[in-house]
Amino acid sequence: MITVEHEDVEELKKWGMGLSQMLESCALCNTPTRYWHVNSNTPCCQSCAQTHTVDQLRKTRAYFPFPKAAQAKKED
Repeated sequence: MITVEHEDVEELKKWGMGLSQMLESCALCNTPTRYWHVNSNTPCCQSCAQTHTVDQLRKTRAYFPFPKAAQAKKED
């Protein structure tokens, strides 16, 4: 299971540039989603989060982890 967090539309509106209108594609199934694996900044839909692991997410082209020093918590 992959722990994901919802991307808040109101927070995106603060950034402007139409970001609140954009959806990223899940790194595993390409479904548009507002959910992310926070430690790697990788989009992952709720369905894939329940049926896949972080190791599987790491194997995708979208996986781009933050430097270890910047991680506040262990990757789930």
